[in-house]
Amino acid sequence: MNTHLAILIPVFNEDAMPLVQQLAAQAASLADTGLQWNIIISDDASTTHNGWLIQAQQMHGVTVLRAERNMGRAANRNCLAQAAFDAGAEWLLFVDAGNQPASDDFIRNFLNAATDNNTVVCATCCVDGERPPRGCELRWRYERAAETNTDDKQAFRSAAFLIHAQAMRRIAFDTTLRGYGYEDVLFGAELLRAGYTIRHIPNAVRLGNIETNQHFLSKTEESLHTLNSIAPRIGDESRLLNIARRLRRLHLVTPCAAAYTLAAPLLRRQLLSHSPSLRLFATYKLGFFLNLKHCDGKY
Repeated sequence: MNTHLAILIPVFNEDAMPLVQQLAAQAASLADTGLQWNIIISDDASTTHNGWLIQAQQMHGVTVLRAERNMGRAANRNCLAQAAFDAGAEWLLFVDAGNQPASDDFIRNFLNAATDNNTVVCATCCVDGERPPRGCELRWRYERAAETNTDDKQAFRSAAFLIHAQAMRRIAFDTTLRGYGYEDVLFGAELLRAGYTIRHIPNAVRLGNIETNQHFLSKTEESLHTLNSIAPRIGDESRLLNIARRLRRLHLVTPCAAAYTLAAPLLRRQLLSHSPSLRLFATYKLGFFLNLKHCDGKY
C-alpha cells in the first residue's frame, strides 16, 4: 500500500474520543500493508464536551488543533486539509465527530475503493435500532430511508469521505458559507465541474447524534436558506432545487408557495408527531424553499 493517510475529524461541542480510538485501532491494524497514518482533530472553539481533547492529544499518531474562535464548518475542514498537506499526506479521510464506523474494515474499505486520484469516495450513513428514540422520529426515518442508497447521482455528503490531496488542494470548501447546510453539496458540485468522479460505496458510518424532530426541522429550514443563497452554483446536485426549477418553468411557483402557506401549520404538526411522513417532509421542504422571500429568480 505504501501510502500516507491523514484521518481528519472536525469537532464542535462533541466528544469524539470513541471515534478516535476506533479509527486509530483500525489504522494501526493496517501497518503490515505499509500504510502510514496520522489523525488530526480540529476543535472549532467548542464550549462544551472538550475535556477529552487532552486525552486524545496524548495518543500515538494523534494531533489536536484548537481554534480560538469559531470558524464554521467549511473553514474547519479546510484547516484540517492544510494540516494534512503540511504532514505530507497523500490521501485525506474526513469523518465527522459523533459518528462511528459501522465496520471494523471501515478504513480498509475506503482505501480499496480509491482506484485513482480523480475519484472521491463517500460513505453511506446508518442509524441504530429497529425503532427511533421517542421524539426523534423524523431524522431517524430520514436516515433509515437513505441507508441503502449508493447511487452515485445522489448529492455529496461530508459525513465520511476519502479524497486525494491533489483534489483537495484544487477544490476547497467555501468559507463564505457560515449558515448550516449545503456546504458539502456545493463542494461536491464543484468537484464534478472540475472533472472529478464521486463514488458512493456501502461502507457505512453510524450516526451518533439523532436530533429531536423540532431541532431537525429547524436545521432543515436553516439549510434551505443556505441553499437559496447558493442555488445558482449548485448545478443539478440538489433534487429539491431541480424540482423548484421545473415548477418555475411551468409558472407554478406562486400557486405552490401559496398552497404551502396554507398547509404549513398542518404539515409542521404532522412532522413533529411521533409518526412523521417522509413524503410530507419532502413536500414541506419544497414549499418552504419556494416561499422564501428572495427565491424568485435565483435558481
